[in-house]
Amino acid sequence: MKINRLLKCLVIRNMLVNSLKPLTKKRSLVYIAMIALFAAIANLGSIANAQTVVEVVQVGVGPDAVAVNSKTNRIYVVNRNTNTIHDDNSVSVIDGASNEVIDTFSVEGAFAVGIAVNETSNMIYVSLSEHILAINGSDNSVAAVITERNITGFSGIAVNPQTNTIYVANSTNNGLCVIDGSINAVVGEVRIGETVVGHSVSVNPLTNRIYVANSGDNTVTVVDGASQTVIGSVEVGEVPTGIDVDAARNRIYVANRISAGVSVIDGADNSVINTIDVEGALTGIGVNANTNRIYVPKFLEGSVIVLDGDTGEVVDTVLAGDGSVQVGVNPASNLVYVTNNSSDDVTVIQDDGEILATPEPTASPSPTPKPDSPEIDLASLDVSPATARSSVLPKKAVVKALDGAGKAMAGITISAQVFGKRAAVDPALATTGADGSAEFKFRFGFVTKDGKITFSAEEVETSISQE
Repeated sequence: MKINRLLKCLVIRNMLVNSLKPLTKKRSLVYIAMIALFAAIANLGSIANAQTVVEVVQVGVGPDAVAVNSKTNRIYVVNRNTNTIHDDNSVSVIDGASNEVIDTFSVEGAFAVGIAVNETSNMIYVSLSEHILAINGSDNSVAAVITERNITGFSGIAVNPQTNTIYVANSTNNGLCVIDGSINAVVGEVRIGETVVGHSVSVNPLTNRIYVANSGDNTVTVVDGASQTVIGSVEVGEVPTGIDVDAARNRIYVANRISAGVSVIDGADNSVINTIDVEGALTGIGVNANTNRIYVPKFLEGSVIVLDGDTGEVVDTVLAGDGSVQVGVNPASNLVYVTNNSSDDVTVIQDDGEILATPEPTASPSPTPKPDSPEIDLASLDVSPATARSSVLPKKAVVKALDGAGKAMAGITISAQVFGKRAAVDPALATTGADGSAEFKFRFGFVTKDGKITFSAEEVETSISQE
């Protein structure tokens, strides 16, 4: 009976939505009343678990990715208008206090896919096909255009505010680019699974783990942020496209588009501890850790399923707009923002669930030792393979060597006239200077899944000295 009532309500709702489209100014209030009425008729959920639609915000054409800055109470929505010859991309900025659009700015480039916010620095990062834009949240101006040689197809993006590091998936080589937020430049890359698309990256800042949903091989790759290496691969459902993390409970939730359902991963051992049956084309997912509620938009139905994070049971179903795709959660206000790609709006939902005591955060694991850690001894001129992070500037890289614990080695600086990224010293190219200094060449390299450094053919003249 409930299903029949819901289907009838959906039909009537769609008819009314279409008729209300010309009434842009009055649409929001009528739409909210309409949703509340049909939710009551369909008897969706109990009062204790009710989620209330409080506003519908009209944004640009084709809203998709969404990110929230809970400190500034700003919500950022990527609008991707694919009706034009070239993608017409913009970002709508919503004031969380009034739930009104206070600014809309264009983003240059094709195929805007992902957006993420660093709440600490108030920087917004938008991933497009060929570059990433760093936007200053104070005035919405472009602070940097981030590119990487021979890499395009940027997609999912996430931020670890504690390390000021941004992670962006790319389809060129199925990699995860690592961006240093202090210089807004790519400083490393991790090879991951097959065909990473869409909004497929999430971070647990408490454990410094990065999770990447791979739609091509139905896995989630687990990356250790300290060593920038792959430490696990988890099999999930078919075509995983959405992923979000409950950092305090160390749970990772994955929305699977084809097989339907949500895979729940325990971050402690990277095992799937539950698979929740949710029918429909799932594209995104969002977590409110305050209430332990999981929000799963269903694109075709224009609704959002609300799950209990502990039991996996459906506690509510909320009618949203047409083509619901992504979810952003503001933990400060317990407001949930759902982008509706077909109706060009954002449904704002008040999470009325019980505020739960936040569990003690899972202790951060010890940093994984870097493979082939640097051991540079100027006294004996013993130079062995070393990984290093670079503070990157165009055409010049200043690289500080790291010790086995991942800390910068005092008084040692390596420099090169190149556009640097992750670098690796090749001891075979080291020579001893007459004055006792060490001069050598190094090659750019990356750490492979087996923990070894693979060097490129390019050799760069460098020098090392003690300050």
